[in-house]
Amino acid sequence: MDLILVGNLPENIQQLVEQYFGGYSRGPSSKTEYPSLNPLEKKLRFHISDSSNQNLESPEESSAKIFVEFVVPHLGHEDSSLITVLKNLLGGGYGSRISKNLGQEKGLAYDVSVGYNGEYNAGIFQVVATVPAPKIQKSIDAIFEELKELKTQPVHRQELDKFRKRVKFAIASGYESNDGHIMAIESKLDYNETPESVLKEFDAVTPQALLDAAQKYIPSRDGNYFLFIQDPLKDRNPNL
Repeated sequence: MDLILVGNLPENIQQLVEQYFGGYSRGPSSKTEYPSLNPLEKKLRFHISDSSNQNLESPEESSAKIFVEFVVPHLGHEDSSLITVLKNLLGGGYGSRISKNLGQEKGLAYDVSVGYNGEYNAGIFQVVATVPAPKIQKSIDAIFEELKELKTQPVHRQELDKFRKRVKFAIASGYESNDGHIMAIESKLDYNETPESVLKEFDAVTPQALLDAAQKYIPSRDGNYFLFIQDPLKDRNPNL
């Protein structure tokens, strides 16, 4: 266990630490090495019946939930900054690609989000969408259309600059909080990264590097990924 304290600490903090932890002997300096998460070797698909979003009066207006996940590099990997930018390009809030395509243009999603978790030597990229239950298949197709776009078309410099600034601002503003300071200390301990080195990595991101990373890590529609569908109309959609 590492004890990390940040914030407006009292002047007698050293005394308090010794009071509450001084009775414990210091153990050997060690770090848990988690095994790397390997890419999926096959497609994993789960389609379950879920009535939590069922509209009993108008079943055709019920909502379903779609999860699409696949393995990407973990935090500290040389490509992790590229994955973070791809995540923000695809689903970094209002105006992002998948929000515009599924929600605003095609009307397929009530809500859609994109996440990237790279902790514990395991990188997971996730797309989650709440969609009309009768349009699950169209929604899945639309998600993979956006993923394919990242794999086939270089990102315009203007779009990249906009989202890169958003990522850099989120990182920089995070370091201004106590939680951000803890994150910075943990990043230094776990990955030997500093706020300066992280921001420098994002400055070095190019459209070609993003295209290469997308082609390397993002699966195609018939590739290997995890698909989980919560469907209130499963009995009517048995072949999804």
